[in-house]
Amino acid sequence: MSSASSLETAASTSYPAIEPAVLQRVRQHIIEYLEIAASFDEQRAYQARSPEINVPAEVLHQWEDWLTDEWQTRYADPVFSDEERAAMMEYHHIIDPLANGAIDTSPGLEQLCGMAHWQALRREAETILGVFMVRGKLKEQAKA
Repeated sequence: MSSASSLETAASTSYPAIEPAVLQRVRQHIIEYLEIAASFDEQRAYQARSPEINVPAEVLHQWEDWLTDEWQTRYADPVFSDEERAAMMEYHHIIDPLANGAIDTSPGLEQLCGMAHWQALRREAETILGVFMVRGKLKEQAKA
């Protein structure tokens, strides 16, 4: 077996195909995430429901949960459109430096809401949510 085919085999076993129903659930969760990230009111409501949680840290780090290795090829049509994947990449470019320490979440949600970085993140999440809402939440396929 050549080393190229060994690598291809290893890659295919490391990252198996994702069932469309699972991708639809991932898509729904991404939309739910964006609904919170796109709205200071939703962030405040989340904080009120869960005072023990650092909501800004959740907003920053939950995104990383959805962008696993090779997400761009795994989040494929028809569940994720080209426009949605492009919007996700744009958002990732804004959130990644913030999640990697460019912003301190310890001051708390209210103080962060007044900061330019947090406002830019909210605006970008709102834009991306708009891209996803062109098609909206997809209905999961009925189980056999």
